Formats: sequence, C-alpha cells, structure tokens
Amino acid sequence: MRRIIPPIDSTKDNIKLDIFVAADEIYIIRTGIETNFAKTFLLAVSQVKDFSKPLIIAATPGEENVVFCRLYDAATKIRIRSEWNRDADWAGIISNVQI
Repeated sequence: MRRIIPPIDSTKDNIKLDIFVAADEIYIIRTGIETNFAKTFLLAVSQVKDFSKPLIIAATPGEENVVFCRLYDAATKIRIRSEWNRDADWAGIISNVQI
C-alpha cells in the first residue's frame, strides 16, 4: 500500500478516501470518507506496523447496502483487528498511515 489521500471533490459535498494499492499495477480504491468501509479500513490500517509487507483488503457485506472492510496479513492470512471507535480521530489516522 502506498498512500492514503482524502481528495476534496469540488463538484460534490462528500469527501472521498482514495486508497492507493501497489500490486502488479497501482490500483485505487475510492470510497466515501463517512462510509463503514472507510472507517473499518482506517481502524484496521492504523494497527499495521510494517507497510512493506503485503496486505489483503477484503470487502465484507453487512446488512442491506452496508459494506465493511477487513484487512489481513497476506503471509499469515490473519485478520488485523481493531476495536470499533465511532469517535476515532479519522484525520489523525489518515495522517499517521500515509506513506
């Protein structure tokens, strides 16, 4: 994973989170900053200590149109867990995990 940048889209009122993934090519996962996917991704990625090791990003369905993100260590297939925190410092997490 290279970097996480929350761009400001001037044509809309909602801010997006771009997750840049370095794999065989550069891929970008774009999600709304207020979505459950973005928040669960940010909480999990805040637990990662070494971004040079491969990660697995998985979209996991919730009820109806809700999607969560699960992050796994690619070598061990162990899920990177974090406690849900509705009041987390999202901007602080983004700042800390940008590479």
